[in-house]
Amino acid sequence: MNPLSFSIWRVLSLKRDDLLTGIFLVIFSLCLAVYIMEGRHVDLSTPFTYNSDGLLISWIIKRLIDGSWYLSNVNSGFPFGSDFHDFPMSDSGNLLIVKVLGVISGDYTHALNLYFLIGFPVTALVSYFVIRSFSVSRILSLAGAIIFTFIPFHFLRLGHLFFTWYFVVPLFAWYSLRISASEPLFFNTTETRRSRILSVLILLGLSSFGVYYAFFGVLMLLAAGGIASLQLKSKKNILSALVATLIVTTGVAANVAPSHLYRIEHGSNLEVAKRAPAHTETLGLKITQLLLPRPGHRSPKLAEITNKYSGHFPLVNENSLASLGLIGSIGFLLLLGTLFLQKSEKPVNRKIYVLHIFAQITLLLLLIATIGGFSSLFSMLITPEMRAWNRISIFIGFTSIAAFILIVDDCLDKIQNQRHIFAIKLSIVVFLLSFAIWDQTTPACGECRIQTKIEFKNDRDFVEKIETVMPHGGAIYQLPYFPFPETPPLHNLLDYGHFRGYLHSSNLKWSYGGMKGREGDLFFRELSQQSLTKQLEVIERLNFSGIYVDRRGYEDHGNAIEAELSRLLGSPQTIVSEDNQLVFFSIPARYYKNNPPEGISPLQIMERSGFVVERCMPPDCLKFSVTESASFPHQVGLTKGNKIIADGRPGFIAFGPQVIMSAGKYSLLVFGTVTNIDGAMIDIVSEGGKNTLAKFENISPPINSEVILEREIRLNKQANQLEVRIYADKDTALSISGYRLKRVSD
Repeated sequence: MNPLSFSIWRVLSLKRDDLLTGIFLVIFSLCLAVYIMEGRHVDLSTPFTYNSDGLLISWIIKRLIDGSWYLSNVNSGFPFGSDFHDFPMSDSGNLLIVKVLGVISGDYTHALNLYFLIGFPVTALVSYFVIRSFSVSRILSLAGAIIFTFIPFHFLRLGHLFFTWYFVVPLFAWYSLRISASEPLFFNTTETRRSRILSVLILLGLSSFGVYYAFFGVLMLLAAGGIASLQLKSKKNILSALVATLIVTTGVAANVAPSHLYRIEHGSNLEVAKRAPAHTETLGLKITQLLLPRPGHRSPKLAEITNKYSGHFPLVNENSLASLGLIGSIGFLLLLGTLFLQKSEKPVNRKIYVLHIFAQITLLLLLIATIGGFSSLFSMLITPEMRAWNRISIFIGFTSIAAFILIVDDCLDKIQNQRHIFAIKLSIVVFLLSFAIWDQTTPACGECRIQTKIEFKNDRDFVEKIETVMPHGGAIYQLPYFPFPETPPLHNLLDYGHFRGYLHSSNLKWSYGGMKGREGDLFFRELSQQSLTKQLEVIERLNFSGIYVDRRGYEDHGNAIEAELSRLLGSPQTIVSEDNQLVFFSIPARYYKNNPPEGISPLQIMERSGFVVERCMPPDCLKFSVTESASFPHQVGLTKGNKIIADGRPGFIAFGPQVIMSAGKYSLLVFGTVTNIDGAMIDIVSEGGKNTLAKFENISPPINSEVILEREIRLNKQANQLEVRIYADKDTALSISGYRLKRVSD
């Protein structure tokens, strides 16, 4: 058999024994996954993840169930609605599967849990048939598939739910081998038209399971094509890789097209998904973390090794989830060793050929993705959008585990006496699987699940009580104001915590969830800085019928705001959650006598409320105000209410936000109060402080005014990464509440 011949029909030609093995894989992997997650007491009515990013993915799933698709929803971000176009996703495959599961199950919790669990047999099946196509024995292919399916990545990435469907990784690896063959993909003279069409459809499908997987898969395809073209001295391989890349890229473009069309119509939103080139270094891959034991390892001694590294070394973040497990680590080291032992002549053994190709691809992925690698150049010169390069670890995980299995199987094939070879292989497989499950997974955390169920039930009961006292379709105003998405914690309130209300309601509308930087968010951001009396006056006109307060978002646990709401509404809180974290106030019926503001423009909504907010967004306007939930980045100073106050330490009490601003004439207003201006300085810089565009040191604010600086400046050309910085010395006594940099006519 030609080791360079890889046919798609070879993979799809299922023999009886392979079908039986596939059935076993489905049952075994699903049962093992359920046991690891739930133990002996299975309850899918509580989501496996219920915090931070888990709440975000739950919100997306519920949007899919409540509406036709995930991009828009009227029940979040009320009355403006919640639009997700500013956050492009190449996940149509994931979203479609989740939607189908949601429609069948009827609620988002079952859809989320089923999606996660079904990912195990899907990954196991695909991995099995791909490894089997390398001429690996059936039983060792099964072992490799299970080891890869239960790699630590699968469990540690639960918060990023869509990453757990990484069945695309072995398929990208398989297509890489097709491209590296002497008769590569799309250039194989024996390949039928039907086979080529099927390959196109599969590659298009692979683009719909996450932009990171599509991007890393393309890197794998290009690496295989480039290596093979150099070794075989043929242009066909790199051309094959380019054709495959074009197909995947077309699929990604189709996935994100709605977002790009939305930006053309509504303008770019520079407040969302801001990525800086430096993030590539922060979130890059670390080889050490590939080899370390998984976090929370069953062995306390092994767990301590990882904890010690994480506690003493820099740049430890989500890249700590990249552990390959011991078997994967051995395979990884064997792959690298293969590079030094590789012979110049072409291998005639399919397993050895695959091993050599995987070794070369893995090395290239390492050179690109590791901290300080070529990914930094990519981020600076092309785009910083692909920042979390550590996520490539799952691709390295497959090549490493496959390499381990290939070497073991090849060694066993060389045993001269094959009489008892199946028994030997079975014994080895049982040992490998037992060890891998011990090494790569952790026991079901009963206490964790109990705590999650208590928290979930607490929120569900609280919202159900709200629904009993609210009119059908009633609107709930959520406090404190919390920008969406990707916002740091506000005291003890974590990102996406406000989604609890929407997730547990069936007929209510909620103010949280409008996209940061768009009209709805700007409206609530400005409104949050007004007095509670003014806020009640405004939401009265918008037909809000209740106020939801999350005490975790306040330094005083909500005592002050609850006291004021009780005074203004004439009654204490209506409902308090069992854990005393959530409070609800009913608004008397006289306040929401108007018709709901639906089907009208954002400006018309604001006009009805009597509170019109200026749309000030880059590249022509930059406005920022300090609130308890949206303070400036600062080196020194204290945030109190809606101000940052100099605290006697020299440094920047405000800087940022690093946005693009157009060339032109601008008016700068800085708001705050001052009693001693000595040592204060305000400047406008770009490119991380490299270019100073304006600088003001002799500040003489008007008397009895909240404006401490009013100046006009000119930007002679477009400014990248523009920042407004406010410096205070040790003797400076001032507070800052915000600023506005607005383009004006010449």
